[in-house]
Amino acid sequence: MNIRRLSEYFELQIKNGKMRNINPRSAAITFVSYFVYTSLLRGVVGDSFLGENDEEIERFIDIFTKGILKVEDTKTG
Repeated sequence: MNIRRLSEYFELQIKNGKMRNINPRSAAITFVSYFVYTSLLRGVVGDSFLGENDEEIERFIDIFTKGILKVEDTKTG
């Protein structure tokens, strides 16, 4: 996956108000890093360590898109 193209996509989403104002390149690197890391980890320790692939991807995307803070926590900090 090309980091530049994903960065441009994130930048467009920021301009369209669909993402908060963050560094699009950092977001792209973070997104791609998860998949690279899990691929390497699966190769070293096997699939059973990480669990079901589709479920793990869904959980990651949920955290990536919504963050880890509760909604009321984001208003205070």
